[in-house]
Amino acid sequence: MKFHVLKPDFDNEEMVKVYTSNEDFNKQTVRECLYGIGKTEQWEPGFYMIAGYENDKYVELLGCYAHSVDFEIALYFDKVPPVVDEVWENLVKGEKIIQ
Repeated sequence: MKFHVLKPDFDNEEMVKVYTSNEDFNKQTVRECLYGIGKTEQWEPGFYMIAGYENDKYVELLGCYAHSVDFEIALYFDKVPPVVDEVWENLVKGEKIIQ
């Protein structure tokens, strides 16, 4: 399953696509994706969703990534916190992919 890395923009009540995978989701492709984005300094503080898609719709929340500048920490979770799952259910699941 291909995936996008999405970041919530709560001010505009929308999701912003940060990355599009060229390969199917697995732990190696996620690590490469997160590392590659980090090398180009695109990370902003906050949390990001890793959203799997098929037939041009988001169908599965594959994990999330949290980034903090204050604590110089970045964490990947395949089991997402409830707040991330709630945003997924209300704003992303079943929606058309962001082009």
